[in-house]
Amino acid sequence: MGDWVELIERCYDLSGSDADWGHRIAEAAVPLFGAELPVGLFVAGTDTGRPVIEQVETSGSAGARALARRIHDGAPAHVLDLVWRTGGVVSSLSERVFAAAPEARAELAKATGRVGADFVNVSGHVDADRIVLLSSARVQETRTSPAERRCWHRAIAHVAAGCRLRRRVSEVSFEGVFEPDGRVRELRGRARTGSARDALRHAVAAVDRVRTSAGRSDPEEGLARWQGLVSGRWSLVDRFDSDGRRFLVAIPNEPHTLDPRGLTRREAQVAELVGTGRSTKEIAYDLGLSLSTVTMAATRAARKFGLQSRAELAAFFAPGGVRSRLREARIGDQPVLVGCHAVLDPALAARLTPAEREVATLVISGRSNAEIARRRGTASNTVANQVGSIFRKLGIQSRAELGAAAHDALESGSR
Repeated sequence: MGDWVELIERCYDLSGSDADWGHRIAEAAVPLFGAELPVGLFVAGTDTGRPVIEQVETSGSAGARALARRIHDGAPAHVLDLVWRTGGVVSSLSERVFAAAPEARAELAKATGRVGADFVNVSGHVDADRIVLLSSARVQETRTSPAERRCWHRAIAHVAAGCRLRRRVSEVSFEGVFEPDGRVRELRGRARTGSARDALRHAVAAVDRVRTSAGRSDPEEGLARWQGLVSGRWSLVDRFDSDGRRFLVAIPNEPHTLDPRGLTRREAQVAELVGTGRSTKEIAYDLGLSLSTVTMAATRAARKFGLQSRAELAAFFAPGGVRSRLREARIGDQPVLVGCHAVLDPALAARLTPAEREVATLVISGRSNAEIARRRGTASNTVANQVGSIFRKLGIQSRAELGAAAHDALESGSR
């Protein structure tokens, strides 16, 4: 059995090269996946449309790394879009891809020499323009369990934070130094406020408890306590003094957001994650915020853009959504942003029946099952069944994911 806490600790180990860091993460992930085949770590930039691989590391030998890169580079563009860009955090190809792209099953078998039948993929949001992916090859098709999805969502938040931190550590300095039990040694900048100091002390003490044998024995509880960030701003990293004493330092490590145009930094951070299809609980963990803070930030962001639902907010902030297509114009003396989009992309709609297409459009527009049923003159149970069928065909699990997937499909279809 693997050690989830060890994986998190490796995320914040800033020693060595980026390749060393990625290899250490992949090695620690092998027993956690229960993998029969090597685990790969991919980092991709997304600011040019289709994800562009910046780094590939694997467990095992250099040959495994070369094979992982070859399989990824040989995959068709529409399959890569489904893996990288259609929301959600944890899924297998058989859950998310094969229904939408049946040919991918045979292509995968050919690429792996008939050894691999599936991959379990876990994606993390590094920044608005960067994603990290852990990928575990499987010898047979796999369905991920709720417990696996919970643990891997929490773990990948730390992988993403560690990836972001490594890219920034030379540019930032610490804002807090703490004893492992939470006692304060030094505070700077925003960490000096009372609420920030208390949040950091609580987080440091929680991390120390998680690292005990008792904390490691209950992975779900331990991962729940050690959140992705503290108060949406800080990562906690070990530092040792010349006498070997260990301290935890708080380093600013907020996700970069694209131009928010009228949103606060917190609203922009939350909206970006809504655009990836993440739930309120997942966003709260990633940013180290309360559920109510995430909900209010998402509500305010939607209101500022005149959006009626979380699904519309997800569609707006998806990588291929309206936000990426906004252009500045002027009406009289007033600068305005102008954009337009189809509610449901034709390429995605082609996978659905005519009735499902209408239901999907109404879901994205924020209508409840009861409202859709009244509008279409059907029973709520019929609509619920149609929504379930839409989710299965598109490999998604929520209304927000539908909004994100609709506009990721739009973006991929335009390239």
